Amino acid sequence: MKPNSSEKSAPIEAPVTSALWLVRLGPVFAPWGADIWDSLAVTRVQDVAPEYFLLTFSTPVSLAAHPESALLRWMLPVQHQWPTPITRTEQFVEKAAQALAAKFAELNPQNAFGTAARQDVPLKRLASNLRGRLLQVLAKPDAAPYPLEPESQDPHKPTLFFFLHAKGLLAGVTSPADVKSLQAGGTRYVNQQSEDAVSRAGAKLVEGLWSLRLCALEKNTIKAGAHWLELGASPGGMTQELLSRGLRVTAVDRATLAPKILTNKSLTFHQGDVATFKPVRGPTYEAMLCDMNGDWELAFTQLARLAPSLVPGAPLLFTLKFGGIDSLAMLQDSLMKLHERAAAAALKVRFVTHSTYNRLELSVVLQKLT
Repeated sequence: MKPNSSEKSAPIEAPVTSALWLVRLGPVFAPWGADIWDSLAVTRVQDVAPEYFLLTFSTPVSLAAHPESALLRWMLPVQHQWPTPITRTEQFVEKAAQALAAKFAELNPQNAFGTAARQDVPLKRLASNLRGRLLQVLAKPDAAPYPLEPESQDPHKPTLFFFLHAKGLLAGVTSPADVKSLQAGGTRYVNQQSEDAVSRAGAKLVEGLWSLRLCALEKNTIKAGAHWLELGASPGGMTQELLSRGLRVTAVDRATLAPKILTNKSLTFHQGDVATFKPVRGPTYEAMLCDMNGDWELAFTQLARLAPSLVPGAPLLFTLKFGGIDSLAMLQDSLMKLHERAAAAALKVRFVTHSTYNRLELSVVLQKLT
């Protein structure tokens, strides 16, 4: 259950600071882990599960203020720890639910979500059971049920997140926007394995659309009939995902798209070089998507060239691809250039993350300023 309308969670006005953080670093950037921790001035690093690290700082910090946070998938300020062998603890679910409710109920979280290491099925089951019991304990009389889906959250209101690992429980309250994901742990499986799926790229776009929610930019962009411009669309996995949501798409690529989507009446396909594409005059599109291969700066040049064809305030989903980068310093340089080039094009960088379905690349949300 959730609070009545008169008891709604208050928005979080400033990022939470903490001296202890649970973060997720994907395997792509793991070889640079030591350099990343050094750049963050971490005093102690503890591996708690595959991809998950407990970071200790000498003083409370806000990780969102660090450029290197772009490489992290999930960032939870740890405000509660229970170091115990979970699977051997009697009545663990009940004890943990009562402890979490006692500590965090007064913060009036809008919901509670938890997870465990991906490979640990027993712990994931315990996390599901704990969430169910925790919501019962947090429930207020005569209140409506808590929504079950993470996507129902207000990105800027507090949520109780928790994580289970073999040696304990970690928890904290923060907003989905500050933890960097609507999903506990930063991941939710997106099925792109069906015979009808053009490619697995659609999963990356699904996470991109969740990022628009975190930036409060989804309102006019994912409504039926909204018009998207897609650069580098072939073979059409992302195009297919947009069309499935009732959106109109103008797609551009030198290679063709899958035949199964070419006949869609909501699709306009221009086969040719993006550099020669000329849209109709005036602000035409509600959003832009650019997942072009090759040098990211060349791709960004075309994105910036075509940005005037977007309506004011429109979002742009851009994949920053790191071909040829072999060090953290080179990656940091690319991130700095991204911000500089965005500002020169009257674009604002709103969000940068390494999504579950990214490889050696980052997913970026930009916004047209005028």
